[in-house]
Amino acid sequence: MLSIYRKLSGRMKTRSPAGLLNGRDARSGAMAIDFAIVAPVFFLLVFGLIDISRAAFTKGVMLYAMEEASRWAAVNFPASATDIEAVALAKFTVLDAGNITAFSATVTDNGDKTKAVTLQMNYTFEFMMPFLSLDPITLSTEATILSREL
Repeated sequence: MLSIYRKLSGRMKTRSPAGLLNGRDARSGAMAIDFAIVAPVFFLLVFGLIDISRAAFTKGVMLYAMEEASRWAAVNFPASATDIEAVALAKFTVLDAGNITAFSATVTDNGDKTKAVTLQMNYTFEFMMPFLSLDPITLSTEATILSREL
């Protein structure tokens, strides 16, 4: 008797009152509700991770451009600030140079056949979050190198 009950209970479906679902399972809409609850959080995390990765990549490109310009200034000792800026902007090829809000190269003569070259760059980073409207942030980087006449 118990085995017959188990067989019958395994075949039974939960139906809505008065057969409104016409034989469909009453739990069929639960997956849609679960998706509606979980999907915004999931997409927020995914797009947030993408934006954080983009910001880290942008900062890395900025540092690369500054390091290359600093190395160039060290090798080409009597370089002017405009030449150093041109080298840094030439290395800044992957991203939009129009978002650079401030860039400066300062060459300071120390008087003992050395020069200190200081480079500073500010870049306006815009988020791409589709769900939130976030204000752009400013990424800043600075590099200083001491170059010596040989």
